[in-house]
Amino acid sequence: MERNKIPEVSDIIYEMVGKIIEQNQCLDCNLALILSYDKILKEVGTQETVFVRKGYKIEHSAKYFQEELQRETSGQILKRIRKINFFNEESLEWVDIVIGNRNYIAHDFFRYFNKLGKKDDSEYIAEQEKELIEIYDRMVSVGKAVNDIANSMKKKFELETGLELLNNLEKLHTTVGGAERIKKNLDFFADIGIEGVMDFCNGIIADAEKIIHKGKNWYVYKDRVVITINRKSYTIITAKLNQV
Repeated sequence: MERNKIPEVSDIIYEMVGKIIEQNQCLDCNLALILSYDKILKEVGTQETVFVRKGYKIEHSAKYFQEELQRETSGQILKRIRKINFFNEESLEWVDIVIGNRNYIAHDFFRYFNKLGKKDDSEYIAEQEKELIEIYDRMVSVGKAVNDIANSMKKKFELETGLELLNNLEKLHTTVGGAERIKKNLDFFADIGIEGVMDFCNGIIADAEKIIHKGKNWYVYKDRVVITINRKSYTIITAKLNQV
């Protein structure tokens, strides 16, 4: 009796396996990001004011920690995720499922495919294609949710440390009225225009000692100068001498 020959692997199967592995790598990366930001947000939360240089130092530490996590397996990262009590049980279960799916694809899929299938068995191949597409769709859904969490934690960190402002210096601007207020408060020469005021403010902000957000505004401190900036529009509202 002729032995069953190994079934032919379709292009769809090869494509979906590659996409699943790639999607899992993105998931691992975002889980590592969540762990990193959880760690540094706890550190930031213990300090009343985070000075800018300290914020950069914390960010650098987070990147180093994330690189360390990239060397761990998905299972090891998931164990860390469970310890921080950030995800509810249902979310953890879905993450666990997609990691399990990835492990099956990486280690067992082709072994079982070759063992159970028959050459030219189009029905069997179609079933495997459908299963892979379902696994991929599930992984994309879970991956998007995890990515959204990672991005929200990143934004929170940048807000708490002032990096949100420093990473968007090109958006800064002021108005004619704002420039006049700044010149009056800081006793500038009357012939300095908006560009001169902006050059001064940009220099202060880029070299800020600390940045605090309160309500809708940023407050930037350097030496005795305090600059007020609207967070939404990046408009420099005013600058004055700190009386403290």
